[in-house]
Amino acid sequence: MDPRKVFKRYDIRGEYPREIDDSFSEKIGRATGTFALNKGVNKVIVSRDNRESSKKAKKALLEGLRYTGVNIIDIGEGPTDRLAMGAKMHGAIGVQVTASHLSWDKTGFKMVYKEGNGFSNDDMDKIKEIFLEKDFVDRGESFEIDNSFEFDETYEEELLDYLGDKKGGNRKVVIECCRGTAKRFAPKIFEKLGFKVIEVEKEDVDPYPRKSNRKFVEEKVKESGAILGIGFDPDADRVYIIHPEKGWIDGNHVIYCLIKMTEAEKVALSVDTSYIVEETGVDIRYSRVGDIFVSELGLEMEADILGEPNGHYALTDFCWYNSGIMVGAYIANNEEEFSNILEEIPENYTANRDLKTTGKAAKMRKMEKAVKHVAKNFNVLNNIDGIKFEGEGFTALIRSSGTSNKIRITVNGGEKSRVEEISDIFYKLLS
Repeated sequence: MDPRKVFKRYDIRGEYPREIDDSFSEKIGRATGTFALNKGVNKVIVSRDNRESSKKAKKALLEGLRYTGVNIIDIGEGPTDRLAMGAKMHGAIGVQVTASHLSWDKTGFKMVYKEGNGFSNDDMDKIKEIFLEKDFVDRGESFEIDNSFEFDETYEEELLDYLGDKKGGNRKVVIECCRGTAKRFAPKIFEKLGFKVIEVEKEDVDPYPRKSNRKFVEEKVKESGAILGIGFDPDADRVYIIHPEKGWIDGNHVIYCLIKMTEAEKVALSVDTSYIVEETGVDIRYSRVGDIFVSELGLEMEADILGEPNGHYALTDFCWYNSGIMVGAYIANNEEEFSNILEEIPENYTANRDLKTTGKAAKMRKMEKAVKHVAKNFNVLNNIDGIKFEGEGFTALIRSSGTSNKIRITVNGGEKSRVEEISDIFYKLLS
């Protein structure tokens, strides 16, 4: 196994134990501790999701951290935003052991800075370099505390303080935690806001929440008379919303509503976001696709909201990391305003298509073909990530995936048939 294959653009992910085993995890601990000390940070805070593989990988990670002599704060099991909050509170580098939305046979590591935002590509590359070169610090002395129970209380208190008034009124909310770590916190938070919580889950459901694989949640919302359905991925950094009348709410619409509800003035979004968000009239700037790029831009412009239409949203006065539980609870707690804003959003449809390629070279050739065709036939809007352009009745983005050998095609427009037509045209062109 080539360890370089599991170092991705934003984090580290791989199959356990074939690609990421205990030995690998221990070396990641050594590399992370070394990186932190090289940066003048003598504390590392650690958490994990609730996968069995994450328990084992975290145990080995801690062993590696101990060798470096860095001080360790262990906060046990919880969502990734909880880890980011802990990093900021303690002024520590943070490591979350999680495979996020990937399949259950995977594990991995997400790193955050002491400000609570995710590591940049450059610093992920430094971790990788320390790992491959085995250029580890070995001091062997550290201070270690288990702050699991206490930080559960802290996280819950911070959430409830931020959300303010309890507006549940005993109304029903359907919650789907994807058998993940949100299950430890989300139902309790919603109940404390005054909601009657209906929990649903399926054993064989894909950890990546999509409209196509969460029909059972939509059915439960309608059947139970709930005001909303709210669901998460396994580490709860993504959230999706289901409305009893409108069904699955497109991520672009969620962003639009959050901007209006919070009265945000500055917003950082990934470039695959629909043009409809600009109808809000606020200062919106775009980054490459990927939450680390959005947060980097957000920090630079002091943004109020960070967002990607894939379900990543952060309200930065709460946390600089995507917080599924907090955003889901915020929307539920302000459901009437959310529903009213949905009514005013211009008609918008999104089509996403992924085209698999045989490797990096083939992916590059297809992107070159796309860029030439677009430049010749359409109005180019930007080249922030791939090529974004507009034509009659649509805008589209064609980009190379940063984590797999795929070309991603995203089309937005006011007519569903036109959006699907354009999506098909470009899929066939690049096929």
